[in-house]
Amino acid sequence: MVASCVRSGGNLIIYGALSGNDITYSIHDLRRGIKIEWFYLGDYVPTREKIEEVAAKVMRLLELKKMKPNIGKKFPLSQFRDAIIESEREGRGGKVLLVS
Repeated sequence: MVASCVRSGGNLIIYGALSGNDITYSIHDLRRGIKIEWFYLGDYVPTREKIEEVAAKVMRLLELKKMKPNIGKKFPLSQFRDAIIESEREGRGGKVLLVS
């Protein structure tokens, strides 16, 4: 559980919904005062045009290195099966990338 990695009194922001997994945390995390918030971009960008505008801004921030993705392990395309297994592993520590 990711909440166990957050300091006492800290904030955990949950974003996206691609995995389809339920979010769980322990009573211990509640006792430690972890605040859990939800962010879903779809709540803020109601049209396709707005989504494209926001995506362009995010890409620009990545290009300027003002925002950095959390990258985990990298796999050559030929090892895509291993990459899939890694992407489903809990606690993997970043996004799995396929590289050529």
